[in-house]
Amino acid sequence: MAKDFVLVTVLINNYNYARYLGAAIESALAQTYRPVEVVVVDDGSVDDSRSVISGYGDAILPVYKENGGQASAFNVGFAESRGEIVRFLDADDVLTHSSVEEVAEAFCQHPDAGMVQCRVEVAGAAGTPLGVFIPPAYVRMPTGDLRLRTNDLNNASWWASTSGISVASTVLKRVLPLPEDLYPISADHGLALASALCAPVVSLEMTGAYYRSHGRNSYNRTNIEANRIRDDVRRLVDCQRYLRQFAERVGVEDYPEDPYTAPDSLFLIQRLLAVKLGAANDRLPGDTLRGVTWKGLSAAFRRPDVGGMIKLLHVGWFALVAVLPRPLARRLANRTLFQQNRARVSKLVGKASETARTRRKAKRSAT
Repeated sequence: MAKDFVLVTVLINNYNYARYLGAAIESALAQTYRPVEVVVVDDGSVDDSRSVISGYGDAILPVYKENGGQASAFNVGFAESRGEIVRFLDADDVLTHSSVEEVAEAFCQHPDAGMVQCRVEVAGAAGTPLGVFIPPAYVRMPTGDLRLRTNDLNNASWWASTSGISVASTVLKRVLPLPEDLYPISADHGLALASALCAPVVSLEMTGAYYRSHGRNSYNRTNIEANRIRDDVRRLVDCQRYLRQFAERVGVEDYPEDPYTAPDSLFLIQRLLAVKLGAANDRLPGDTLRGVTWKGLSAAFRRPDVGGMIKLLHVGWFALVAVLPRPLARRLANRTLFQQNRARVSKLVGKASETARTRRKAKRSAT
């Protein structure tokens, strides 16, 4: 067992989540694993967050800073941490009771691993689980050295959100600081990919945290917002350029040179939405509905993490968004892209995927 061998830091990043922050801190303090230090970075909140933090006294290490975004909170929090493993946690999420223990055990069993990730279950504002997971339950999460599969590494569906990520401090010394202008939000994307470019990854088939979807999340929203499509697309281009530079810095070859060609399903989804639902100046130069749809269809068909049925559903999504009238395309996107909106869809897809796996096993057994 990994107990009592290494200090684990639970690094909580917070910005104006006073309503949920206490539950996050309590979940970190109540872990079955010891020793644990809890570092809470308040990123310039203007609500009652500091009062919540001060109420825990010496049980936690508070870090107060001016607002700079999520990457800034990661950078500052890690500089103050002492753990050999850092377990990341968003302030509106909560860890499962044995999450740190299971992560520490995985690092103990895989000493070459740089990052351990686990699934995060989406919960409603009151904390009730919705049966939707990040990564989705039907996704085959990656384990191993992905530096030999740099195209696959860009598959956005592979990666957990912040509260499912744990990274060895030796790797974080190479990954951090993340550029704060690129990652004011969604720093978990840069954290996961950069960590995977430094060392092997271990993915655990467990629920390590609950992602609270309350309608005011900094990244996840409830509806497509036209004024943010353009910003999302351009930010993803800049992030790909940065990760290419980072790959060169850590000696990883064959990372996609052109950010426009990276087979990132999230990137292609955003590009399709920009063309279909945005204004003319929202799309990337040269993007057309036919061209982006074709790239999306191709990327969906080549996904390394799902079976044939899910690939077909993903292909169908790109095709439908492309051909449907804009109001219907928007409705489809709203129903399928946001976690709190897709509980029913995810359950149906999960059941269908499980049925397909059962039939394949039965067929193999019969032969």
